[in-house]
Amino acid sequence: MALRRWPGPVSASCLRLPLSDVPCWQCARKGALLLPQWQRQLRLQSTSTSRRPDKRVAVIGGGITGLTTAFHLASQHSTKVVLYEKSNTLGGWMQSDTVDIDSGKVVFDYGPRTLMGGLPDAMATVELLIKLNMLDSTMRIGIKSAALANRYIYYPDHLVRVPAPGGGASFFDIIRDMLQEPAYEGFLRSLVGEPFKECRDPKVRDESVASFYRRRFGAGVADNLVSAFSHGVYAGDIDKLSMKATMRQFWDDESGPGVIIKLMDRHLSRKPLYHKHNKIQVLRAIRREYSSEFNIRVGLMFAPGYILYLDGGMHSLISALSRELKKFPNVEIVRNATITHIQYDKAKESMILSSAGNKPPARYDYVISTTPSTALASQLRGPGGRTPPTATSRMLAANDYAVNVMVVNLFYKNPDLIPTQAFGYLIPRSVPFEQNPERALGVMFASHAVRGQDSAVGTKLAVMIGGHWWDGWNNSDLPDEQTGIAMAKSVLARHLGIVDEPVVAKARLQYKAIPQYTVGHCDRMEDLHEYLCREYDSRLKVAGAWYTGVGVNDGITAGRAIATALHAGNTKETGLEDYVNPAQPALAALL
Repeated sequence: MALRRWPGPVSASCLRLPLSDVPCWQCARKGALLLPQWQRQLRLQSTSTSRRPDKRVAVIGGGITGLTTAFHLASQHSTKVVLYEKSNTLGGWMQSDTVDIDSGKVVFDYGPRTLMGGLPDAMATVELLIKLNMLDSTMRIGIKSAALANRYIYYPDHLVRVPAPGGGASFFDIIRDMLQEPAYEGFLRSLVGEPFKECRDPKVRDESVASFYRRRFGAGVADNLVSAFSHGVYAGDIDKLSMKATMRQFWDDESGPGVIIKLMDRHLSRKPLYHKHNKIQVLRAIRREYSSEFNIRVGLMFAPGYILYLDGGMHSLISALSRELKKFPNVEIVRNATITHIQYDKAKESMILSSAGNKPPARYDYVISTTPSTALASQLRGPGGRTPPTATSRMLAANDYAVNVMVVNLFYKNPDLIPTQAFGYLIPRSVPFEQNPERALGVMFASHAVRGQDSAVGTKLAVMIGGHWWDGWNNSDLPDEQTGIAMAKSVLARHLGIVDEPVVAKARLQYKAIPQYTVGHCDRMEDLHEYLCREYDSRLKVAGAWYTGVGVNDGITAGRAIATALHAGNTKETGLEDYVNPAQPALAALL
């Protein structure tokens, strides 16, 4: 079965089954244990068994990274955690609506909708879902399902399947498409010729994604395929995005026999992928803190190649974290907080945080910022630039490039509007303007991709518009909700022939939603790490989408890693160790 709703918390009966008898999705319906009892049964070793001196930690930002950081810090009861959020709501861009219509309910997400569910990449996320007792509201799409296997690009005026096994496509179908479709012109030739391409100059420390793929595979691959992928992940421009920061494995693979040979060798020999510091530290912590049986069973149930999503939309994860944090006596959440100044008192080895109003400044042992770099830069300078600029504040202020994305959700009464079973399609930059004047980035077939989320019968679609196409626009030039909906309907009519009127349509403009890792990002983050060590003795730390990854899994991993480091006494970590420590295979977590 490709689609499965988790029947409940992971159960003892499931964990006692022989390994060969546990289906990757299955948990026993009967005898399910609540998480605390289950953890005790698995001999969970708490990180708070050895009590350390009391710590006061401020976490700035109530998005997924900040909430995760606070949640894991709070598990050590000797740590006082204060979470500051500038608005009245938590969650950042992880926003969801449940809309009631005549035939039932429809869930709309305005930020991320799904989570990559395979291990080890999603280990921190899986652990969080288990700790929050959310497996019963977690659903997933299997790797063999048509909805996951079938992904499309739109070029130049029709849908073209991305070459991949599964989804009902035969090997001959894939070869035929690559030979006949204009989108893949020269693709096979570029694959064959790639191993013979000259490697880059070893003195080159980074280059754009477009430059890398043009050199190795040709302009067609860069413009027709890679730009579409970058629209889906970053809503970004491949001429600006850093190859080293966004596709590090391919960047490292260029040396020697070439990318394709190394990719095939790794796949055939099942060599482990290399992972960055944060992920390795999380894997080590979970292996240390939980029983070996837990690690084995979770590994079986969350095999690579699955996509997870939540019954009530992604904001339900935010709601669960918020509820859980309220239960901790050592956690305080301050909403509508305006932080005006952050200073380091070197003599007293503490950070001083000032807020608007008549509140006295508060002292903390550590401050962890998960907000945009420019916001932190302003807070370090203080009102009117009271504190002279430092290397840290200058670097943070320069890390300011993010794109705006309009997310439009539409629900139609007709359940048969989508032409094929698929996840959706992305739109490369090479599509003629007359085929995409709205500057859409892609369309998600949400009825297929997050099936089972809605009780209403119909077709649910999500259209993403803007991104780097809107670079340089004034705020007044950006579309409002009704304009965004009209643009989305126009895209769907032109590309899919959908002219029905939606039962409900909602749109939100996500302002500066996705940070862009431009060429040189890794070197800049390495420098920022050094500045934080030198100027703040690592008492100021950073985490989140502006630094180590724009995905939800990245944010959760960063929060877990930085909290784990503080618990373990690794207080010199800044949150940027991904850029100063070499990547390691996942097996390194076992050492």
